Amino acid sequence: MESPSGSLSLHAAAERPEPPRRGGLRQAAFRFACVYLVVYSLPFPLTEIPYAQPILTAYQEWWQQLVPWVGKHILQLPTDITIFTNGSGDTTFDYVKVLCFAVLALVVAALWSLIDRRRREHRVLHECVRIYVRFVLAFTMFGYGLVKVIKLQFPSPGLDRLTQPYGDSSPMGLLWTFMGYSTAYCFFAGAMELLGGLLLIPRKTVTLGALVVSAVMSNIVMMNFCFDVPVKLYSLHLLAMAVFLTLPDAGRLWSFFVLDRPVPAAQRRLFQRRWLNVSTGVLKTLIIGLALWQLVSGLLGGGPMGMGAESPLYGLYQVDGFSHETPASQPASGPTTAREPARWRRVAFERYPVMIIRLSDDSRMRYMVAVDEAAATVTLTDMTNRDTPAGVLNYQRDGDGKLLLEGTLRGRALRAVLSRQDPSTFLLMNRGFHWINEYPFNR
Repeated sequence: MESPSGSLSLHAAAERPEPPRRGGLRQAAFRFACVYLVVYSLPFPLTEIPYAQPILTAYQEWWQQLVPWVGKHILQLPTDITIFTNGSGDTTFDYVKVLCFAVLALVVAALWSLIDRRRREHRVLHECVRIYVRFVLAFTMFGYGLVKVIKLQFPSPGLDRLTQPYGDSSPMGLLWTFMGYSTAYCFFAGAMELLGGLLLIPRKTVTLGALVVSAVMSNIVMMNFCFDVPVKLYSLHLLAMAVFLTLPDAGRLWSFFVLDRPVPAAQRRLFQRRWLNVSTGVLKTLIIGLALWQLVSGLLGGGPMGMGAESPLYGLYQVDGFSHETPASQPASGPTTAREPARWRRVAFERYPVMIIRLSDDSRMRYMVAVDEAAATVTLTDMTNRDTPAGVLNYQRDGDGKLLLEGTLRGRALRAVLSRQDPSTFLLMNRGFHWINEYPFNR
C-alpha cells in the first residue's frame, strides 16, 4: 500500500485476514516469543554468508564469557562451565545459555509492554518475525535432511559395531545402528525433512510446510528423549518454531478439518506492486541456491561423518595368534591389567583412521592410526592423548587375507596374526528384505 509520501509499506495486512486484537497477557506472550525466537536463532543468517566468520567468532566468544559468569556468580553452580559447543547440544553451557535467552526475552517483553501498552496488534512485526523464523527452520531442515539423504549422519553399521555385544550398546548407539542399517528408511526420513524445508520457502505453502515439519520434528524429539540423544534442547526449539508458524492459521485449520466449514484463502504477497514481489522472489531464489550449493558441496567433500578417506587396512580381522611381552613390573604368572588383558580377540580398521581392538573380556581399546604404506607401518595414538604415539607396528599382508602386526605398543613388544572376516556373513548384513515371511524371523 502506498502512503501519501510515496513510500511502500508491507501489504500483508490487506491480503490476509486481520489477526485478532490481543489482550494484554497474550500481547506480552507474543512479544516474548518474538524476542526469544530471534535471539535464539542468531547469528543466522550470518552463518550462511561467506567471510562472516570474524563476526561469528566474536559473537560466540561473547557468550562463552557471559554464560560461565552467570553459572558461577548467579546460579552458583558447583563446578565452572568449561565445556562449550561440541557434538552435544545438551551441555551445561547450552542449558544456561537458554536460560539467559529466556531472561533476556522476558525483560525485553516486559519493558516493551510497559512502554507500548496501548498497542494491541503487531501485524507487520508478526509477518517479519514469521519470515525470519521460517527461513531459520527451512535452512535447518535442509541441513538435517541432506545429511540423511546422502547418508552421512547415519552411516552403515561399522565393523566394530557388528561384533559388539547387544547389551553393551548405549541407547544412542542403538538408535544410530537402527537408522544406519536401512538406507531406504534413512533416505525417507531425510526426504521428509527436505520436503518440510522446501514447503517453508514459498509464502503460499508456509502452513503446509510448518505442519510437515511439526510432524517430522515430533518424531525426532521423541527419539532424542527416548534414546538419550543429546540434541533434546535444539530439537524442542525446532518443533516450537514449526508450531509458531502454524498458529496464525490454527483457527482456519480447525474450521476446515474439524468443523467442516469453508475458509477463505490466505494471501501471502508481501508487497502490493508486482515487480517488488518478483524482485524479492528472485533474490530469495539466489540466496537459497547459494546456501544449498555451499551445504551440498561441503557435505560431499567431508566423506562419511566427515572422517576423511578410507584406511588402507580397512577390514575386520579375527585374531588367530597373539603374544606380548610382560612388563618387568608385572609377574609373569600374575594377572594382566584391566585395560590390556592377555589376548586380543578381534581388530577392526574402520573406514576412517581408527583402529578398534576387541579384547578377550569384551572391553575395547581405540586408537587413532596413521598408515605409512611405503614403510608398511601403523602409528597408533591414544584417543585421549594425541600428542604422544602409543606405539608403532609393522604390518605384512599376504594374498589369503592374513595380516601380521609386529612392534611395540604401550612399552611392550607384541605380535598378532590376523585373518580377515567378511562383514557380509553377519545376519544383520545378509538377511535383506522379504515380501513373504511364512513365519516371523525375529532373532
